[in-house]
Amino acid sequence: MNTNSFDDFIEQQTKSAQTTPIDWEKRLEEWKNYLDTFYSSVEEYLKPYIDAEKLSIDKTQIHLQEEYVGEYETQQLTIHLGSNTIRLKPVGTNLIAAKGRVDMLGPKGEVKFVLVNKDFSGPEINVRIWIKEEEQPPKEKVKPVTGWAWKIATPPPHISYIELEQESFQSALMEVVNG
Repeated sequence: MNTNSFDDFIEQQTKSAQTTPIDWEKRLEEWKNYLDTFYSSVEEYLKPYIDAEKLSIDKTQIHLQEEYVGEYETQQLTIHLGSNTIRLKPVGTNLIAAKGRVDMLGPKGEVKFVLVNKDFSGPEINVRIWIKEEEQPPKEKVKPVTGWAWKIATPPPHISYIELEQESFQSALMEVVNG
């Protein structure tokens, strides 16, 4: 091994250690605020049916545990519709390709709501592979986040995002109740 390789190795390790640390407390507070916004939207979408006493909703405290974030309390929203119970259960904020996720769980299925870059229509994950002796390919520019939005993620393998609106939420609710 020559000294230049070791020097390059040391330089790479030093650069990777100089990244800005993540403020996990701030991230948790943001996550809880986004959850509140999501639940407010759901309540707004369902308000005419709640007012007509055709369905009801309630919130309960749950405990979540996430790597780096730790254990914390947050709320789960439950929708009572006829004999059906539908839960909107937060999954967490420390995820790949999303800032957060909530799963809608019903008797006949589940739908995933993801907090993602508002400009994205599907997940974007880039992978770079190279052979050690070859020159590294250039890094692709990461698209800046211009804002976050809740969207519905379609099932894999070809995941796409559907804008979250009253109609798409109601369709998701029907899906988890009727299958």
